[in-house]
Amino acid sequence: MLCVILDNKAEIKIKTFLKNNIINNVLVKYKAHLKTGKITHTLLRPDGVESTKQRLGSLENLYLTTFGRPRKYIDNTIEFINTLI
Repeated sequence: MLCVILDNKAEIKIKTFLKNNIINNVLVKYKAHLKTGKITHTLLRPDGVESTKQRLGSLENLYLTTFGRPRKYIDNTIEFINTLI
């Protein structure tokens, strides 16, 4: 799964194309986890939703075998993937 988080300059440029439905369908707003908290960024969503759902299932199985800090990373990743689907 490939996903791209756009920086501020790319977000400004891409807004000029927002009237194009093809571009609108692949853009997603997401609150990215950073050291200082969550900050909203625009993402380019991957095309393969089915393969993304399969990976989510594998990740949820991994979630059942972890505890503590690693579970936080899995939670954040599951939240991120659900944003893309």
